[in-house]
Amino acid sequence: MLGDCRTSIRRAVENGVDEHALQVFTQDVYNEIDILSTRSSVDAVQIEKFEVVAIGPAFITYAVSGQVYVDLSYGSKSDFRNDMGAEISTDFPFSMTTMAPVGNISQFGNANARIDTSDWYGDDDDEGEDLFLKITDY
Repeated sequence: MLGDCRTSIRRAVENGVDEHALQVFTQDVYNEIDILSTRSSVDAVQIEKFEVVAIGPAFITYAVSGQVYVDLSYGSKSDFRNDMGAEISTDFPFSMTTMAPVGNISQFGNANARIDTSDWYGDDDDEGEDLFLKITDY
C-alpha cells in the first residue's frame, strides 16, 4: 500500500517535471542552440534522470537531465521555397534544476536549465556521428 502511494506520487511528479521541462525549453530561446542555425525549434524533451536533491521547509529541489530534440533550419523562407534551404534534426543533452513547494510538489518554478552543444563543435578527428547525414533538403 505504501509502495503504491510512493509510485503514484513519483509518477505524478515525473509527469509534471516532463511537462515543465518541455515548457522551459520551448518558451525560452537558448543561445546554445540559437547560434547554430538561422532558425531553431525544440521538438521534444526526453528525461533520462530525475532526482530529488534537497528538501527544505518550503521547497523541494529537483535535478533533471536528458536529451532535448531540436530542428536547426538554414536559409530564409524564400531559400526553402526555392529548394535551397536545409534542416537538421538532432539532439543535445540538457541538465536542469527546478523547485516546487512542499505543499504542491508538482507546481514547478525557478528553472535553471543548460543545453550542452559542445559535441556540435567536436574535433574532426572524432569518430562521432556525422551530422551532415541528418540534413533534409526541401
